[in-house]
This record gives sequence, structure tokens and C-alpha cells, in this order.
Amino acid sequence: MNGFETMDLIDEKFINEALGKKYRKKPAFVYWGIGFAKVAVAAAVFVFAFAGVVNCFPVTAYAISHMGFLGDLAKAVTLDKSMRACLEKEYAQYVGEKKTTKDGNVSEVYCMVVDASRISIFFQTDIPKYGHIGYATDEQAEDRKVFEIESGEELEDYEYTSVIVNTDVENLYEYRLDFMDKKIPEKLEFCLNYYAVDENGGEQAVSHSNYTLYPDTKYTKVVKTYQVNESFYVEGQKVTIESLEIYPTQAKLFLHSEQENTARLNDISVTLYDDKGRKYEQNKNGTIGTYEENGNLAAKWYESSYFADTDSITAVIDGVEMIPEDKRYGMISLKNQSIENMPEGVSIKKMKLKKDGELKIELNVPAMYSKWTSIMQWNYIGKEEPEGDNDVNFAISSRGITSEGTKVGSIISEHETNGVTVGKSLSIGENPDFEETHYIPNYTEGDYQVEWLYAPEMKLETPVTVKIK
Repeated sequence: MNGFETMDLIDEKFINEALGKKYRKKPAFVYWGIGFAKVAVAAAVFVFAFAGVVNCFPVTAYAISHMGFLGDLAKAVTLDKSMRACLEKEYAQYVGEKKTTKDGNVSEVYCMVVDASRISIFFQTDIPKYGHIGYATDEQAEDRKVFEIESGEELEDYEYTSVIVNTDVENLYEYRLDFMDKKIPEKLEFCLNYYAVDENGGEQAVSHSNYTLYPDTKYTKVVKTYQVNESFYVEGQKVTIESLEIYPTQAKLFLHSEQENTARLNDISVTLYDDKGRKYEQNKNGTIGTYEENGNLAAKWYESSYFADTDSITAVIDGVEMIPEDKRYGMISLKNQSIENMPEGVSIKKMKLKKDGELKIELNVPAMYSKWTSIMQWNYIGKEEPEGDNDVNFAISSRGITSEGTKVGSIISEHETNGVTVGKSLSIGENPDFEETHYIPNYTEGDYQVEWLYAPEMKLETPVTVKIK
């Protein structure tokens, strides 16, 4: 048998259930949202292929092939090539549990895709279009409900990010958890909370469905590491590619910036190519990057070639984003209507003090190189804590996109929080307009500064090529 011994990957009762399972396929729809990106933290990883893993789970494949729904799931996952490949190769742990609340809300967890760094839960509800009340049609106006996902207490000690990924099958979603610092849990409480929404937009909890899931530990050991330890210089700054970790769902390329560097490594444009010319790009949803405590890029997360047959992989670096240390921070001045050290392409749209003492800052944000990233975060640096109940360490901000015309492309929306970057693919039309808004409570002149999170990408005249495998 190639790959891993898998006779005990799934319990016999799951196989029996799988053989009798019928997938209820519903009419498909495509949802391309444009608006505020609600994302929680992020990181970046490359995933490779290595020989001999295409048929690594034949017993699981045999059992699930009789269910017939993984093929539909694979077709539904349009943006994430790695997840689509996992489902096409039937790399999945069957769950097949359905629940109905007392007020009639129906949900079903079909399966999990699990490895040593991620859990993806594929589930379906009778709540349409991502559970967002704002997208309800006129016919739904009298019965408008939303849902949200709640993770259990067993995740309190874990550092992870989560995001709901929409699919092309009606009311079918992927709930993705990317874990940063520990192995994934052996037990996971998964709860769907349902809300009724009144005509004024108020929400009231009405019911919930709880699932207890058990990620199979056999899947959590699937990881392979390639040591690289090759360095290159850009504008006098030394950057080292340390290693590449390979998972079925993703890959993580680890980087290191030398302590003597005089600029923060904000981002790096890297593409992976295999010996057959295939290109592996950055993740479209969920975690796409992590940062060190000093602000330098630590890892990038990319598509996986885990199930591909390739003998070699090469990284090509053709651009970097660097923020000089003396330009990383800048004072905010309402009096001067200015912020120091603004990056090229960023401008102030409006800066106004509200009656309650809150400062509203609107920035014009550039969209460059098919991505849209957070521009800044602000910090209180005054000697005395400002009055009021507001937590000065909590950045109140939002971002928006407006565009006209039909869909002409997509960008990756990026947001950095606590050293993690989360991304989500958004569609854009003609003439898109990007902006970022910040609200600083109890503003006082001279007590606030920004930390810039963005720098224009600098294209390299000669790309750097690093052989990894």
C-alpha cells in the first residue's frame, strides 16, 4: 500500500452509515459579496507535493465513494484549490450527523477535512446566503433568521483563526479553523446559534444545535518538512527562507529577517513552481501569513500540491514590501489634519472630531497587485489613561469597497491582528474604490500614533530563485 496504513482511520459504524448515506443536492447559487471583510487573524503557508501520496487513504476513499457527495463538495469549492484537491482525492473524515431544533431550523455536518494544522467542517443549514440578514429577498422578509458559529471551551488554550467559507452549493458552508501553536484538539464542540431578526435589525437568540466532533488523530500526523536555510539580500536587508512544511490542505513557508536589518519585512511576493510548470499561489481564504513579535513576516501560507506528483519545487521571489524603521510610526494630529510618515498611495479622506470626543479618520486605500491590506493600526502613547470605558488597545476600524459595473476580477482582502494575517477573496467590478475608517475614542492631541502595516511592493529587477526540493 502506498502512503499510510489506513485500515483504522474510520470506525466501522461510520462506514456502515456512509454506505447508506444519500447526499441531498440542492440547486446551486454563486455568492460574490463586496463589502466589509469580517476576518479575525491570519498567516501564510506553501504546500508541496511529494511522490507516493495520491492513494494514501484507499479504505477511507472506498467507504466515502459510496456516499457520492464528496464529488459535489469538490465542485462547490471554487476558490480554494487545496481543499478541492482534498475532496477530489476523498481525503475526508465522514460525520453525517443531522439535527433539527425545536423551532424547525435544520442543519447537517457532512464531513471534516483534518490535518496537523487545520480543521475544516463542511455543514449545511436551511439559512441562506451566509446567514446574513442583509441579503434576504423580499420573499424572505417575513421569516428572516441568521446563524453564527460558536466554538467550545476546549479551544480556549489554543491560538487559532476561524472563518466561514461560502460554497457554490445552496446553504453549504465550510467552517475553517487554522491552528498556530499547537496540534489540533481531539474533541471539538461545534455549535450553530440561530437568531430571529426584527424589522429594525435587532437580533434575538431563538435556538441552537450542538455537535461534538472528534478529529481523527491519524489525519493530524500528516505533515512533512523540507529544510531550506538559504538567504538573499534586498536593499541591504538579509532574509532567510528557513523551511517549508507540507500539509494536505496547505503549506507554510517559514522566513526570518536578520536582527541587524533596518527595515521591517512587511511582505514578500513568492510563487512556487514544480517540475511540471505548475504554479502554487497564496491562499484565498483564511490564514495567509504570520508575523514575529518585532513585526517582520514569519511565514506565508499557500496552496498545497500535496496530492500532485512532482520531483522538485522552486520558489521565485520577485517583489518585497519593506517599511524602514524610521518610517514605521507616525503621530496623529487633528490640528494639522495629518498623520506622519504616510505610505505612498495612502491619503486622508476625512479627519473629524465628533461631539462625543471620538476622532473619525477615513483613509483612501490603494489596491495593488491583486490584494487589499489593512493600512494602519493606532496606539495610545499618552502618559495618562484616557477617560471612559473604552479599551485603548482595541482598534475600532472598518474597511469598505465600492465598485461599478460587472465583475471583472477578484482581490484578496487582508487584515492583520496580533501578528496574524487573514485573507478572503472578494470580487470587484469596474472602477473600485477602497477606504479604511478608524474611530479613536476620547481623542486628545499628541497622545496617539499609528503603526503603518502597509508599504508599496518593490519589484526586483532580477528575481531571486531558491531551490527547495
